[in-house]
Amino acid sequence: MEAYLFNLVNLIAIYAILAVTLNFVMGYAGIYSLAHAVFFGVGAYTGAWVAQNWSTSLFVPLPVAMLASGGLSLMLA
Repeated sequence: MEAYLFNLVNLIAIYAILAVTLNFVMGYAGIYSLAHAVFFGVGAYTGAWVAQNWSTSLFVPLPVAMLASGGLSLMLA
């Protein structure tokens, strides 16, 4: 039961971060952006892949995921 609650709280926190950043982009800046979900997905997929194949620590996949999302945003900008 503890593992289920941990996963549930983890998902809630991840979606809350996505909602807050989307609120910042759409609410305050007034910019309608579909790329926001793409960058979120690329970062999540890259982080999960790196965590599964290269490392078990959080400190390796997190910067790699940020670099992958940032690199994609630079290519599209």
